Amino acid sequence: HLVATARAHTGPAGDRGVLGHARSPDLLTWTAQPPVTAPGAGFDQLEVPQLEIVDGRPLLLFSCLRAELGPARRAVEPTGGIWMATGPVGSGPFGAFAHVDAARLVSDDRLYVGRTPRDRSGEWVLLAFHNRGADGRFVGTISDPMPLPRP
Repeated sequence: HLVATARAHTGPAGDRGVLGHARSPDLLTWTAQPPVTAPGAGFDQLEVPQLEIVDGRPLLLFSCLRAELGPARRAVEPTGGIWMATGPVGSGPFGAFAHVDAARLVSDDRLYVGRTPRDRSGEWVLLAFHNRGADGRFVGTISDPMPLPRP
């Protein structure tokens, strides 16, 4: 399976972000599948998606800055950054995709492109790029491990 940032052909402008899906039997030949998320969740893009199963629950991290938020979400969110959607325990590896409309911001735009590795003790942590400094300029360094926000 391949999941990638994509945009639907239909739906309100600024609210068409989806996660595209393709399958391959050999990693050379790919067949496009229907998107695994639907447009209208409040995002014009779901950038750099990462899916993990954490404590039995599917967790999807993705990035979206405020300028790429859909109009309704932009009206209530002062910033964008790293977002998290979760699915119910036992809902399988794609369970979080059905809940993208309930995604919550876990870091403002000072951080971007969150990843969820495990540390040496086996605990889930969050790593990300330092995106924006106090002066508003791009920083581009990688953060130290932080506790992974839990649903």
